[in-house]
Amino acid sequence: MKDFVVIYNGNTGKAEVKEFDNYEAACDAYKKTSDNAIGKPGIEVNLIGAKDRADLENSWRRFFMNK
Repeated sequence: MKDFVVIYNGNTGKAEVKEFDNYEAACDAYKKTSDNAIGKPGIEVNLIGAKDRADLENSWRRFFMNK
């Protein structure tokens, strides 16, 4: 299982993905990214666990529709 921080820009429909093998590192990145997104309209930050990138994209399709 891998952890992913997904930064979705609802204004553009694009997602940036950061992949982690370490949950604590993913949590730290999520916290920092979330803090930086405060006050930025349309930016959504998510911490998601998935088997791999393909599984992530299949399960969370709305983030990857404009790939």
